[in-house]
Amino acid sequence: ARRGFRFLSARGCDRAGAHSPACRHVAGKLPRASLSLARQPQSRPPAPARPAPACPPRGRMVRKLKFHEQKLLKRLDLVSWEAASGNLAELRVLRRYRLQRREDYTRYNQLSRAVRELARRIRDLGEADAAFRARCTAALLEKLHGLGLVSSKHSLEQCEWVSASSFCRRRLPCLLLRLRMAQRLRDAIAFVEQGHVRVGPEVVTDPACLVSRAMEDFITWTHSSRIRQHVLNYNQERDDFDLAC
Repeated sequence: ARRGFRFLSARGCDRAGAHSPACRHVAGKLPRASLSLARQPQSRPPAPARPAPACPPRGRMVRKLKFHEQKLLKRLDLVSWEAASGNLAELRVLRRYRLQRREDYTRYNQLSRAVRELARRIRDLGEADAAFRARCTAALLEKLHGLGLVSSKHSLEQCEWVSASSFCRRRLPCLLLRLRMAQRLRDAIAFVEQGHVRVGPEVVTDPACLVSRAMEDFITWTHSSRIRQHVLNYNQERDDFDLAC
C-alpha cells in the first residue's frame, strides 16, 4: 500500500496541485536530482545569434605577407589592381605577341588611343581650316607610315585601325619572324636577348625595341653570332678568312 500511494501520488501530483499534502509528502521522499529535473522547463528558448565579426576595411591588409606569398605575388601590382586585372582582349594580345611586361601593352594602348583621337580632331576641322587640315593629315600619315603603323598614307581612315597590336607587330622579335630569321616567336625573343641580332651597327638586346620601316632592311645577325656562322656554312657562303680565324 505504501508503494502504491507513492506511485499514485507521483502521477497525480500535477493534477492535485503542487501545494497538496500528497505532493509535499512525495517531494520529501524524492531525491534532489529528480526535483531539479522536474523544475527545469521542457523547451528552452533559442540562444541569441552571435554578431558576425567585423570585417577589416577594404584596401587594408590584415597581416604582413609571408615569404612564399611575396614570391607568388611579386608580379601582381596591388596598388593599380584595375590595370593588373585586365580583360580578355588584353590577355589575348599578351599571349599572342609574348609581351613580358604588362606596362608595354598599357603604353601601346595609350599611344593608339591618342593617335585615333588626333585623327578625329583633324577630321572634324571646318572648311575654313582646309589648308591646315591637309598639312596635319599629311604630317600624321607620313609619321605613322614611317613607323610602320599604317600600310598607306593616302587616307586618314587608316588611323582608325591603329591599335596596340599595331605597335606589337613593329617589335623586333615579330620582325624577325616575318623575315624568316626565326621559326617561332619564343626563339626570336631568345635570339634578341642573347645578343645575336643587330639593327644597323647597334646590337639590340631589348625585345621591346620598335623598328621603323626605314630600319627594317638593316636587321641582321651580329658578326660574332654562332647562328650567322651556321647560316653561312649552310649556304656555303662563309669566307676562307673567317675559317682561318
